[in-house]
Amino acid sequence: MVIKDTYYAFSEKKSGKSCRLSFNVPVEWMGTKNWVEQFYDFPIAWQTCGQASGLLLTPSLVVAGSVYAADVFVQPSVRKKELGLELTLANPSPSQRKVRILNGAHTALVAKALPMGLQTVRAAVEHPVVRPWLEALLFEEIVPVLEGRTEEPAQFARWTLERFANPFLEHRLADIALHHEVKLRSRLWPTLEEYRRHFGRPPRLLGEILKSTGPA
Repeated sequence: MVIKDTYYAFSEKKSGKSCRLSFNVPVEWMGTKNWVEQFYDFPIAWQTCGQASGLLLTPSLVVAGSVYAADVFVQPSVRKKELGLELTLANPSPSQRKVRILNGAHTALVAKALPMGLQTVRAAVEHPVVRPWLEALLFEEIVPVLEGRTEEPAQFARWTLERFANPFLEHRLADIALHHEVKLRSRLWPTLEEYRRHFGRPPRLLGEILKSTGPA
């Protein structure tokens, strides 16, 4: 990948001179005719006699299945002499819906309910404070991020709450708490970041859960 103009491809380290001293050299001389290409900062310049500028090698991203690149943001830095790339991958498959909603709710309950002395998922969703909190987290912060990207996220969130209240399931919060920091980063952080990008503000409840945890 090359994002330098022909003249700025001239390496000051290789030539020992400022690239500005080459500004009066005709661009057609920047190729093999005068061996100027030996001072180029990128290897493919000689193939075009130094007359090509801009993006000379098109980058490609290959993904498989239903995953796709939802957003790509290029961040060039002249000061750091580097090219940054912020890439957002979207996965509309059912697995993403499960990770973000069901697994995400489990991990959120560990952060909220376990410090309150509640021991199981069912006890948490039956609690008069935790239940409304979890519903707000799901329907106001998690589901809006998944709308249009996964199949019926709101319906899946309702089913998740019903599952959590199942009297025949005794899912212990202490068991879910295993590798809690890793789960916070994989299950909740992506939703927080996508919510912030989409709505222009941080989600309040997710922010409270993740305030002491950095992204992966």
